[in-house]
Amino acid sequence: MPIVGALVVESLALNATIDVPLTLRRIHRLPAWNATGDQPAQWTLIDFTCPDDAGPSLSR
Repeated sequence: MPIVGALVVESLALNATIDVPLTLRRIHRLPAWNATGDQPAQWTLIDFTCPDDAGPSLSR
């Protein structure tokens, strides 16, 4: 069974690389409700699927 998930782009560290074969399902932006002054006003989400054996690589 494939992994189904969402990646919050703003949560990535600078120079971060995701080296996992992802199948892109959707990219969308949402307002960040209750964001404090040091947080972005919106979030960019990437909905994806990937093979279940990619789990350990995604969790790093």
